[in-house]
Amino acid sequence: MKKRLKKVLALGMAVAMLAGAPLPAMAAEAPPADAAVTAEAQPADAAVETQPADAAVTAETQPEIAMQAADEDAAGTALPNGVDPLTLDGLVQLNDGNWYYMQNCRGSGAANKTVKPACGSWWYVGGCRVDFSYTGFGRNGADNWYVQNGQVQFGYTGIVTAKDETNRTYVCYVTNGRLDTDYTGLAYGTVDGVEGWYNFHDGYNFHEGYLNKGKELVEYNGAWWYVSDERKVDFSYTGIAYNEAGGWYVRNGQVDFSYSGCVAADGNTRYWRRYYLVENGRLRKEVSGLVQATVEGVNGWWKIDQGVITVQSGGSETFLVYYNGDWWYVLNSGQVDFSFTGLKGYNGETWYVENGRVNFDKTGFVNLSGDATTRYTYIQNGHPLPYGFSGLFYAELDGKTTWWQIEEGHCDYYGGPEPSHYERPQSFAANEEGLWATNNSQISYGITGVYKSMGRMGYSTYSIEVEYTYNVVNGLVTEMQAVIL
Repeated sequence: MKKRLKKVLALGMAVAMLAGAPLPAMAAEAPPADAAVTAEAQPADAAVETQPADAAVTAETQPEIAMQAADEDAAGTALPNGVDPLTLDGLVQLNDGNWYYMQNCRGSGAANKTVKPACGSWWYVGGCRVDFSYTGFGRNGADNWYVQNGQVQFGYTGIVTAKDETNRTYVCYVTNGRLDTDYTGLAYGTVDGVEGWYNFHDGYNFHEGYLNKGKELVEYNGAWWYVSDERKVDFSYTGIAYNEAGGWYVRNGQVDFSYSGCVAADGNTRYWRRYYLVENGRLRKEVSGLVQATVEGVNGWWKIDQGVITVQSGGSETFLVYYNGDWWYVLNSGQVDFSFTGLKGYNGETWYVENGRVNFDKTGFVNLSGDATTRYTYIQNGHPLPYGFSGLFYAELDGKTTWWQIEEGHCDYYGGPEPSHYERPQSFAANEEGLWATNNSQISYGITGVYKSMGRMGYSTYSIEVEYTYNVVNGLVTEMQAVIL
């Protein structure tokens, strides 16, 4: 029994002696003057974790464990005379050479994954003791601090790739050893062996679970720079990039405020190409309609939509585009065709276009066939007569103002002899006064007599043949008979 009691007393003294030791000089560098950290201060979120078997000191040693430890001759080196172990707190070096975090003379895991002060510097605590092999980040209060070989690097400012207390990888910006969450902008450094200008948001360029946006413009040293998906300035990029103020022309990674002109978009093909309209480096997104510009070496007026000119090769689609109070005829290529005169449909209506512009004032016959002796179309206030219109229309054509025969919206006039030249009518057409005999699409007032013509009623196989008999006096049909054959 006495022997057992002696062993218990011996182990109790050993634990007391393990609780503290004198503080020999530890290689240190002074923390910054504004770093207010006390030995006792704990971060609010510091987690207490189970300690490794060789580092844990339990709050109450059980007698059985104490007897076993005494049996195995486990004992610490005695403290120097006059040192009260009950006064030991913070980082303490014991005679095994390790620095332990102590609370009320006991080893503690409360500082695990944090940095604590000792000997004029701060040190990373892994478990319950300083981990001189650790490089990464350790927390103190609300801040993360850059640690190298267990010691906070107060003298370092720049880019760091390391892990934090949760073992996540960070690429971040450090100022005087502290992860600088106030830093936003570009910084030069090396990441994964690649030098460059890297972009940071709130101190971070990248960490697992959080990826800074790429393809953005960042201001630095009086200029704006293009940051790619790799989160660093891409000096090889030329094209359009965006920020809150709009789109901007970038040349070799830098916004070129001196440039005005058209810039080819990415992804252009042989058949479909887009060009951005740029003025003083800025994309003119507010411009829609028509714009005069040089595109693919051709100076002209081009169709533009929110600052983008689209050029297509092949196809026959055409457009009417509004600009400066007028509507203009635009080819599939995107360019105004000032040589075009003809009809163009738009929103369910047909319009007369003259020299590339809709002529809303036009009223009269126009020759759209390109042949002076062929089909004419009658235009009223920029609109042609409806295609289904047939009858007589009083108008001027070829210097003559008379009643002209219209069929399906067109007048087939071939010039040549006057209607009086003909001995019999070619056709018949009606106006408000009645049915008239016509030749060369005009009323033949000189024709008088009885005339027959053949026709069909109905469609295709369901039609029937009809013989018409007309009694004509001075061109006017006074009587008409129809006989079904």
